[in-house]
Amino acid sequence: VLAARNVTIVEDRLLTDAELQPARPRPKRLKVIKAKSGADRMKAATAKASGGGGKVLKDVSPQEGAEAILKLLIEEGVLR
Repeated sequence: VLAARNVTIVEDRLLTDAELQPARPRPKRLKVIKAKSGADRMKAATAKASGGGGKVLKDVSPQEGAEAILKLLIEEGVLR
């Protein structure tokens, strides 16, 4: 049988000083490669993606390169 008891309330200083924020989303899972040999796994890992939507950054300033990388990471959902 449960009995009621008197308890003292203690303020948690760490919780009152902390800033709560939503949890970060989990990273996307990578595609699982089913290969029989190490050579097959290496071949699959280094093969070019068939998307063809990439962009080659050539002769650009560091600022432009950083902006292009940031834009790609946001589009892929890695950053918000």
